[in-house]
Amino acid sequence: MYGTQIDDEALGAGETKVLDGTEHTLKLANYDKLFRIKWQPIIFSFSLSTKEKKDKKVMAQRQSKVEKYDMKTLEAFVPTTTHVVASKRNTAIGLQALVNGRYLVTEDYLNAVAKACQPPDDERSLLEDDFEKNWPDPMDFVPPPGNEPTPREKEYFAPKSERQTIFEGRTFVFCEKLQYETFLGPITDGGGKLERFDIIPGETTARKLVDFVEKRDHGNSSIVRFRGKGDTEDLYSRLSTEVSEMCDAPLQ
Repeated sequence: MYGTQIDDEALGAGETKVLDGTEHTLKLANYDKLFRIKWQPIIFSFSLSTKEKKDKKVMAQRQSKVEKYDMKTLEAFVPTTTHVVASKRNTAIGLQALVNGRYLVTEDYLNAVAKACQPPDDERSLLEDDFEKNWPDPMDFVPPPGNEPTPREKEYFAPKSERQTIFEGRTFVFCEKLQYETFLGPITDGGGKLERFDIIPGETTARKLVDFVEKRDHGNSSIVRFRGKGDTEDLYSRLSTEVSEMCDAPLQ
């Protein structure tokens, strides 16, 4: 259209322009109102069990629901994640969502978004009809309470920027490699630090572990609860009790 401007630059007759930014303004000919186009990325990161991570079909099914609408689904949390999908509240990736001010939702939210995007035969989709009204509210899809000691209202899980410093000044000591790797993301994102202490059966004593913590302690160090399996279960249980008594505090 003659006189059309994109980002204050006029288009010539027959000229086209690819909009590759995240926000643009359009002025059509002599119309005195501006149109604004804003790209709002939607990236879903999923909380997956070990079994689910090995089954490629699990993510393929989820991708088929929304990726055709230019939304992304991922197996891990990334800086650009907008929603974490989990069936429970108490997961490491769920904690990472809260720390980074992202929404925590169940998979029902993914289904609701897909439904709102899907147009009926020869009709407009719900989002085309009224985007503001029909875009699903993520707060309606917060995972239900589980067995946590203090159940929270769903409003507690609304994104809050102040959580980005929730672990600032704190150090968490992990005695299990998998635990360390699992919580590395959320704790560092929240401004905290992590330390590793490897338990060696027959060598490690409660005193060695407590000394390790005290050398790094500035009054804000915590030992994360550890549990052994099989032959080490009794050892870890006894060690955990002894450490807790020496520190006069339960393990985290």
